Amino acid sequence: MAGRQARPIQPPNTFNNRRDTDNESRRIALNNAKDANRITRSQSPKSVTSVPELRNGFLTGRQMRQYEFNNQYGQPISIREDPPMRYPDDRTQPPHFNAGPSNGSLNQHYYFPEKQKTKITFI
Repeated sequence: MAGRQARPIQPPNTFNNRRDTDNESRRIALNNAKDANRITRSQSPKSVTSVPELRNGFLTGRQMRQYEFNNQYGQPISIREDPPMRYPDDRTQPPHFNAGPSNGSLNQHYYFPEKQKTKITFI
């Protein structure tokens, strides 16, 4: 009698796997970045630093937040929050987190919607 075959065991996400996700909120995007890099969700960053924003090879004068963690294997992981961007050819990129090993490029993108500004009307 032929039985059902078990699904192959998927290896954990590695840092070389590029991962782009669209998320419903900033919080969910950060949680997904932590999950993919084996960082417990409740873990606070070891440090938070400001890094200069580069656009088209030039400094913009703005600073971005970069969070440093150690994952469950003790590897250093960086998660950087990038603002939305419009490219010269009119393409746009929403706000997102970039994640990956601290000593490498942050190739993982976790997009989230821009924060809606509340308009206050005085009567």
